[in-house]
Amino acid sequence: MSEFPDSVEMVTQRIGMMPGVPLVVNVLPVDFLKRLPLIHVTPGGGVETMLERTERVNVDVYSPYPPLSGEESAETLAMRVHSWLVPGVSTWFDVPAGLADEVVCDPTPTTVPYQIDDVALVSAAFHVTSRRQ
Repeated sequence: MSEFPDSVEMVTQRIGMMPGVPLVVNVLPVDFLKRLPLIHVTPGGGVETMLERTERVNVDVYSPYPPLSGEESAETLAMRVHSWLVPGVSTWFDVPAGLADEVVCDPTPTTVPYQIDDVALVSAAFHVTSRRQ
């Protein structure tokens, strides 16, 4: 029987195709504070039937606060990621890791208090539906 594609890898690859994207990681590097801005993509669980799987993929955007001269704020970058993954009427995408039949965002990108004053964090959860491939 065929397998479901890896939703985290699909989202990571899709964000990596975005114009002007900073570093996209699945594991925060030890020195991540020196590498800002960056986008952190992690799994969040989901549900599965015989035909499809819907998984939550968490996308956290970290950036310096306030933003460095000429750089996007975490909020702006997170909204660009949102528009890239959920562009409007057609919310599917195809990347080497697999085909996402539908992508929805809930909640939309939200600023989250972070324990370091000079780091901004904006988080969103994307629900990615795929079929066995």
